[in-house]
Order: sequence, then C-alpha cells, then structure tokens
Amino acid sequence: AWGERPVAAEMNPDIDYEADWCAADSMEETPKYFPDEEFDDQLGMASEGSPESQLWVARYFHENSFKNGELDTENAAAALEWYERAANSDYYPAHVAYAQVLEFGSITEQDSEKAFFWIQMAAESSGPETTFELAGIYFHGDYGNQSYQKALELYSNSARSGHAQAQLALGYIYEKGLVEEINLESALDWYLKAWNSSKTSEDFNPEFTYRLRRICTLTKAEICKTLDISLAVAPL
Repeated sequence: AWGERPVAAEMNPDIDYEADWCAADSMEETPKYFPDEEFDDQLGMASEGSPESQLWVARYFHENSFKNGELDTENAAAALEWYERAANSDYYPAHVAYAQVLEFGSITEQDSEKAFFWIQMAAESSGPETTFELAGIYFHGDYGNQSYQKALELYSNSARSGHAQAQLALGYIYEKGLVEEINLESALDWYLKAWNSSKTSEDFNPEFTYRLRRICTLTKAEICKTLDISLAVAPL
C-alpha cells in the first residue's frame, strides 16, 4: 500500500502513513520515509511556519517513536506537538494525519472525539473526496457519530461536484428510505448520474450498472428504455 518512497516535498495525503505504522507491532521494520539527512532543513522550514514541513517533522518523529519495540515517549511527544502545529496551520493533509494518529492511538491515548473534530476540519478545507469520506463516517457510525441525515447532506455536497461514489450513495439512501420515505424517483436520478459519471472514471465497477438496472426494474421508468445497461452482479 505504500508504493514508491515519497519525496518530502511530494507527500501524498491519500496514503495512510499512520494506518500502516499503527498496524505493525513495532516500528522496527518500517521503511524510513523521512531520512535523517533532511531533518535539519525540514525543521528549519517548519519553525518558520511551513505546514508541509511541520507535517514532515511530525512524521519524522512518529517514524522514530519506537525503538526495540518500545515507545520512545520523547519522540512521540515531539510528533504530537508537530502534528498539532501543522493541523492548526489550516493544512488539510495535516488534519487527516493528526486525526488518524488520535484515532489509532499508537503514540498517544486514543481520542475518537478529537479525531473526528480534525476529520471535520479536513472536509471543510478540502474538496469533494474528503467530504465523501466524512459522509461515510456519519453513514457507518465511525468515531461514534452515526447520522444518515448528516451523511445525506455531505454526500449531496460531494455529489454536486460530480463525485460518482457520492452520487451512488445518495441513490442508495433514497432507495432504502434511510432519511425520509423511500423515493425511487430520486434514487433513479442519482443512480443515473453516478452511472454517467463513472463511465469516464477509472473507478468504474459493476455496482454502478447493477444499481441502475435494479432501480429501472423497480420503477419501469421510460428513460431506462434508452439506456444500454448490461447485467451486472452486486450485493443488494
């Protein structure tokens, strides 16, 4: 899941660095993505207020927070300090990273409430993908926050930006009546949008076709007669 080693200035916010670290029993076998020879330069830029470098320094200390399978409390404390500084710089990758650290509890006590706060901050300061992820948290009840209504609102925000998976999720909410009464017309509308959006996406999978075919079978809408919907298999 890690892929190629990222250059410090090209950190990929979509990679769950903390998730990979926290899944390990210790940090001993973790590849060094934050080399010692870059530390001084990054620390200097971090001290001058660069949120990218602040996050780099946080991850450097995080990467060095385990020695011989034991937590190095000094490095862990330094990592937390820099995570918080980066997050407070209104830098969305730092919001996500800090939330992951707080939720996994690898170098500090788990704090789901605080983690959720930073996930919300990330959604507010980024685009439709993070909004979609936040909607999923409400939909599934992660961090102890379950609300189909809030999920509907956030999926709607993301869907209006053309996010195919968010459009699919909206169709499901309307089809199943998770917020209001079942609304097959709205479900068809969003499934159709999702299907059209996904046709030009690398993320296309049979579920888009399956959901649209299913709702067409239920509604027998005239528009469905004009569509080339191949049979697809997906869970109900």
